[in-house]
Amino acid sequence: MDESNRSGIEDLDTLVNMLKMAFAFENWDKIIELSEDLLSLVSLNGNGTLKSNRTRSLVYYYGYGHMMKGQALTKLRQYDRARACIAEYAELDRYGNLDEHDLEEVEYYRFMATAHLFEINMLSGHTEVLGDYVSFLQENPFEVLPGLTTIVEAAHEHGLNVDSILEQFSAQIREFGNTEEAADLTAYHFFLLELANYQISRDEQGAAAENILTVLEAAENMENQSNFRKCAALFELIRDSASPAQKERYRGMMRAVVEKEL
Repeated sequence: MDESNRSGIEDLDTLVNMLKMAFAFENWDKIIELSEDLLSLVSLNGNGTLKSNRTRSLVYYYGYGHMMKGQALTKLRQYDRARACIAEYAELDRYGNLDEHDLEEVEYYRFMATAHLFEINMLSGHTEVLGDYVSFLQENPFEVLPGLTTIVEAAHEHGLNVDSILEQFSAQIREFGNTEEAADLTAYHFFLLELANYQISRDEQGAAAENILTVLEAAENMENQSNFRKCAALFELIRDSASPAQKERYRGMMRAVVEKEL
């Protein structure tokens, strides 16, 4: 095993599953480490040094490794390094001898590269792409939730008013809250927290408090301690501006937690 593979794992699918778990726990440094291990393993398989068990083509794992590393670097705000990762998976057809399944992977990663480049541009302050980004989301409805999350985060960071965009996608936003899929709910709650931050910056504490309480309640039910802590901290910041009903709702949830823990 190449010493650059720090995990010592020789199974490509195992590393992919570990990456998904690290992403769920927002462990960005671990994602970078595992992504580099995955890419090292792909290289060993590609040059014939090693033959790992796998269920997908090597193109998939190569693209996945760079994409996950780029996403982690984006979360760490290392945007230039993230752009370099995007360049690696944006044009995977540069590798020869690709079959039909390989070409499907190429198209998937080309699409994701476009989406992630919009994300990095917005977060790094290149907000002139906002109009094109909105058009992209209109054409690709399944990208609306992560796209809007990026937009409200960038709006909070760079002082943008995106109320008209939120109104434009209001029907889809309402639908997001009706899902029963755990992964989709997690993404929706992440959006609500970013939206709350944006609303606080716009002096819309009442709306922000409502979104925070929604996620706080869900975090308690789903035993998501990370989201629970985030929500409690955010609510405390705006407690004085919350309505009496919102304060009582918050106190009720906290009393329930205390009774459960003690």
